[in-house]
Amino acid sequence: MDYNDDDANTISLDGNYNIQYAPTISIPTDPVCSSGETLSLNNLPSGFTATWTVSPSSYFTGSISGNGSSAFVTPLSTEIMKPCYVTFTIHETGTSWTKDYVKNFIINGPDPTLISTSVQDSYGHTPPNMSGIWLLCPNTTYYIYLNNSSSTCVTSDYTWTTPAAWTQYYHYSNYVSIYTNNQPSGTVDIYAKTCCSLTSRVKIKTQNFSQGNCGNYLTIYPNPASEIVTILLTDDFDTSVKDKSLEIFDANSNSKYKLKEFSKENTIETGSWKDGFYYVKLRYNGNDFTYTVRITH
Repeated sequence: MDYNDDDANTISLDGNYNIQYAPTISIPTDPVCSSGETLSLNNLPSGFTATWTVSPSSYFTGSISGNGSSAFVTPLSTEIMKPCYVTFTIHETGTSWTKDYVKNFIINGPDPTLISTSVQDSYGHTPPNMSGIWLLCPNTTYYIYLNNSSSTCVTSDYTWTTPAAWTQYYHYSNYVSIYTNNQPSGTVDIYAKTCCSLTSRVKIKTQNFSQGNCGNYLTIYPNPASEIVTILLTDDFDTSVKDKSLEIFDANSNSKYKLKEFSKENTIETGSWKDGFYYVKLRYNGNDFTYTVRITH
């Protein structure tokens, strides 16, 4: 079928020596939604017929194969953001010669490879990511963002399902604010309306989290707190280490409290503090760690 080695788009001459162009597959919309879409084979050479199949077949209802250069396919509405492909096979009349033309497409939502998450703590620092798993610290506030780089399928109106051990402060636009408490590990499911689901949300991302090497030397409780905050030093904290300090700052970086003597359990009166977030800054053995506590009356 190769007529011109220098031009892959021209494949042969017909009986009148006219150039015949290579077949191409067009998909009018990206992605293909559950309402159905016609996939077309263009430039079918004269003297050829075509058949088609769509895969994986379990993702579709109705026809999954047929004859001709047009294929109307209907994805199941339960299959969200799944990669699929259509194969058009052209057959030369009177011979056994065939050739396949394949095109990939996504059904019911944006391409999952274009959906990602990013994470920052309350200071704008990005935690480590290992093999796609974000590594968080206990007793820390984070902002989790949903990023969609698709230019053809927007996502909006997000909701977030976070681990029961976390505190979810609020969500806005494409991010959620959470506090990990004593359990930074867990799974977050993100739901949104997409170009294929204008009236209902579908799950577009599942993100796993685990605990990193955070220097978990203390526990703060209760959190949120009202009148009293207790800072409990863990067994990993060696009170005999000389290079150590602990100070609490408000959101404007004003010092509210400085621990003078380190004991396993330290109680701080916060009844006169204003509602908001406060930052416990621990320096221990040459390393700095930051924890967040919320005061609400």
